[in-house]
Amino acid sequence: MSSVWIAPVFAGLLGTTVLTLVVCVPRWLGMKNVDMVRALGTLVGRASNADRGLLPGLLIHYVIGIVIAWLYLVGFRAFGFPLSALTGALVGIFHGGLAMIVVERIIFRRQPRTADQSPELHDRADDEARAAELAQFIGHILYGSIVAGVYQLLQNHPRFGTPLLS
Repeated sequence: MSSVWIAPVFAGLLGTTVLTLVVCVPRWLGMKNVDMVRALGTLVGRASNADRGLLPGLLIHYVIGIVIAWLYLVGFRAFGFPLSALTGALVGIFHGGLAMIVVERIIFRRQPRTADQSPELHDRADDEARAAELAQFIGHILYGSIVAGVYQLLQNHPRFGTPLLS
């Protein structure tokens, strides 16, 4: 594997790990049906059980994270952005905003509202959806910061300071 791919793979794995941990916080706080990794796995894998969606969801999430890390690098170079954690966080704000839209669509498609549910359950589901969206937003800002920060660190490394990183 050429060094052009090693940096995005490393940055993508590290950034996606932090992002995944952040999006798990609402579930760890006791909120139900806000595990976006499982939702992604069940959506794409068409599994009927959310527990079966964890492994496919993680796999898909990490592959997407590596691809987007590579796109970050290409985009930073194409637009002339400096490779730094701060510029990565700024791009992560945009990236997180898009993720919030996707999260809302996934959550509400997975949790259809029925007429027999009480208003309190509707309000709780809305609160949980907002918590998941906020976690996605914060996680993507951290993802962008980590990915660009890794690129900044590797930029002057003798092996990884390739023309794409320099």
